[in-house]
Amino acid sequence: MMKKKVLNVLQGDRNSSGIVVCQDDYEHWHANNYKPSSGKPMWIDFHNKDFHHIFFDDNVHNDPDDSIVAVRVRKEPDGDFRPLNGEETRDLHGERLFKVFTMRAILDEEYFNRLLNI
Repeated sequence: MMKKKVLNVLQGDRNSSGIVVCQDDYEHWHANNYKPSSGKPMWIDFHNKDFHHIFFDDNVHNDPDDSIVAVRVRKEPDGDFRPLNGEETRDLHGERLFKVFTMRAILDEEYFNRLLNI
């Protein structure tokens, strides 16, 4: 049941809501030279305006060859998801991808609100 709920949230089911947390496979990411395609998955459906997926991580880097996020996007409602390259992933910084400074986030209750300008 939990697997179905997570899939519903990731796929943008309007009747589902929630937060999904993904733990990276550091060994896999490291073995693939930290390439974005080997990182934690994030799916973005640009056609679906009901959701704005946001990714917080301390390993989000402004480097096209080093990112913990493996972003896949689709631009049409029934289209296939395609992986973004490193430059395309980097273009999402500050809009969908946010680097987190762990100690600041722990010590500052408003950290994430400030990060998102809320």
